[in-house]
Amino acid sequence: MRFSFSKKEIVHLALSIALLTVMLSFNSAFSAAALVRLLLIITISLLTAAFFQKLIGLKYNHEVEYRIWALKEYTRSHKTVKNQIKNIFYNYTGLIIPPLLFIMTNGLWAFLAIASFTIVSPLKTKIGRISTFLEEKEVAAISFFGILTYVFIALILDIITGYTNLIETKIPLLLALYALIPIPNLPGARLFFGRRITYFFLLSLTISLFILLPIIAMPDSLIISIIFSLIIIGLYFYAIESGIKQPFSVEETSVNMGWKLLFIIVTIAIIFLLLTFSQVKMITILALSIIIATLIILLHYYLIQTKK
Repeated sequence: MRFSFSKKEIVHLALSIALLTVMLSFNSAFSAAALVRLLLIITISLLTAAFFQKLIGLKYNHEVEYRIWALKEYTRSHKTVKNQIKNIFYNYTGLIIPPLLFIMTNGLWAFLAIASFTIVSPLKTKIGRISTFLEEKEVAAISFFGILTYVFIALILDIITGYTNLIETKIPLLLALYALIPIPNLPGARLFFGRRITYFFLLSLTISLFILLPIIAMPDSLIISIIFSLIIIGLYFYAIESGIKQPFSVEETSVNMGWKLLFIIVTIAIIFLLLTFSQVKMITILALSIIIATLIILLHYYLIQTKK
């Protein structure tokens, strides 16, 4: 088992780090120290994500390598200039689209969808149950842990900097958000088509943390973001994956359990939010939660009666 970075990976990592650093520092009055911090954060983020992608790849008996985002693998002959241009565009999309958008918007939009990965080869031939091909869920797992690494780095940086809200602490979350875009061959697309529920959980968690971390302390932000993400995947599963044709119809008796589950999730979320944002006593919070729950139940049954 080989666990090292190839020469091609090192080149792709170096180009990615250089491009990201230039785009993110272009419109900011960075001091020399801030520029060094930015460079270090980008380097650590990409290297750590690539490390965990390799680690998960080894678990599935495959060699995973870091690559600049390629829209698709284009392997036609290089005989014509047209085919050569197509090869360059498809194989190095991450080096073409982001700088192009950056220049076209006069540096206002730093499109950070650059980092991706490729499955180079299986480490063994097919023996018994060991397959030479990865399933979608396994590729999704590699994507998931790579993107989740960015989120953890952002949380660690927020703790290290003492919640000072340095702009550099947002960089890993930005990398995670752009990686989650479901464009072909980006990690987000591989996660979306392999594990949609996991995709929506990670997407909602990342968006929530990106919004809340500058406002609220990290522990509270993380708790609220996890609750919010659980609500999102609960709604998604109930509305899309459950197979119920009319999941929110007040006339369908078969969805009563779904409504009750949704009610419980919302009530728990309200309690946690009130605990976070208010200094009132627990008895007041519980009383308010009971009142809200009662109103929801009354509204639900009122809608059922008016439909009959």
